[in-house]
Amino acid sequence: MPQPARRQSGDKEKDDRPWWLKALCTLLIFFVFVEVRYYMKHGTVILPPQIMSQVETAFNLDSKDVKLVKNGTLQMEPGVVIGKAFDNYFEDGEWTSFKSTDNRRIVEFNGSCTWKNKAAKCTIQFIVKNDSEFQVGAVAINGKELNTYDGIGVVDTVLTDK
Repeated sequence: MPQPARRQSGDKEKDDRPWWLKALCTLLIFFVFVEVRYYMKHGTVILPPQIMSQVETAFNLDSKDVKLVKNGTLQMEPGVVIGKAFDNYFEDGEWTSFKSTDNRRIVEFNGSCTWKNKAAKCTIQFIVKNDSEFQVGAVAINGKELNTYDGIGVVDTVLTDK
């Protein structure tokens, strides 16, 4: 049986990719590098918010607004850091931020939990008032928005669960 051919030590492999593809890849890498540097320095990005939200999720980056909420507390439990409480309560949590249709800054949390003894998906939105204040917005279980009283009850349960 013949042995596989081997390249001689001095031979170089020819790159058959078109020049424009190489240039496009180089530009893309450069743009990502510039975007990350800008984000790290300014806490915001050049990209449109819809695209940036997807980039933040894909690379597990937290926006300025997400950091504000995760590191913050609520008056109902002033000694409890929201991010830590949510990490302890939910099996899998995902934080995103976006601007609503009425131009409000929203931080949204989605995670799995148990609701009425059944597996459920919980969505909790926070409304960012300014760079240092936020409040609880909508709370939904399995896509159904809860009334204000039940929503606050869910948030309180998450914050006080040990």
